[in-house]
Amino acid sequence: MIRLSIIVPAVGEQTAIDASLLSILENRPSNTEVIVACRESYQDPYDLDDEVQFVRSPDESSIATLLNSGLASCRSDRIHWLRPGVLATDGWTDSSLKLLVDGTASFVAPIILSEDGDGKIVSAGVRCGGGGSRKVIGRGVRHPSRKSVRLRADGPTIDAGFGLADALASVGGFRSYFGPEFADADLAARSMTLGHTCVVDTSCQLHATDLAPLGLAGFRRGRYNERLFWNTPHANNAGSLLRHAAYVSIDTLKQVPKISTISTLVGRLFGFVDHVRRLDPSDEAIRLTRSSDHAEIRRAA
Repeated sequence: MIRLSIIVPAVGEQTAIDASLLSILENRPSNTEVIVACRESYQDPYDLDDEVQFVRSPDESSIATLLNSGLASCRSDRIHWLRPGVLATDGWTDSSLKLLVDGTASFVAPIILSEDGDGKIVSAGVRCGGGGSRKVIGRGVRHPSRKSVRLRADGPTIDAGFGLADALASVGGFRSYFGPEFADADLAARSMTLGHTCVVDTSCQLHATDLAPLGLAGFRRGRYNERLFWNTPHANNAGSLLRHAAYVSIDTLKQVPKISTISTLVGRLFGFVDHVRRLDPSDEAIRLTRSSDHAEIRRAA
């Protein structure tokens, strides 16, 4: 029986993909399947067909689409995703898997530590602010003692996370409508609306070595960020609108006098127009159907 399905979306530099896969295979828990969600043009340089399962998508596929294609091939009720540039460590899945198995959480956010040895956190999950902001938890602070830590997250980041297949299916998986930077905040916001819980697991420590930044700038960032706000459950609430106005003002002031300031604002305008046009991001949704021997996540028709 497969206890855990691990998905690696093959994005970024080949060296980062190789390093992450090697770390997973070296520390691979028993009864675990490893799925590489890649584009059709991806070439397997090490002939790993016997070790991992390759799931291919069109070359224009986003990281969200790749992750969803991996979800569609998972045979376990418990899912783990890990972006290239994040390295697995000895026994890294033990505590997070226990949290999923015993019902403590629907999602688990692991601690990703900087590889330079300074003990600083790269991420410990994500929070989606009422004004449309996306905040990475713990970034830049030193890892606290496991006994005293009080980190809280709305959901895991797209860099690394754990989740129950049922929970991922109920929220529709990741959606590329919000771009690579805000797809995890969207998933977190939807999971909270449905009552799913997320726990930050300080015992699960991963290392970031060659993690390519997903941060966008200018037009695309503004558009995706605005889409995120208008798709949150309380977007039309007066308080949320005020918080959003404050967030946009502060975010704009931070960019002055960069040229990207104007393009970001234009992107926000387009994002609002997308909302007015009622563009529907749910066409990427996935749903869960059960068979007699395993759970399958399939794309909704």
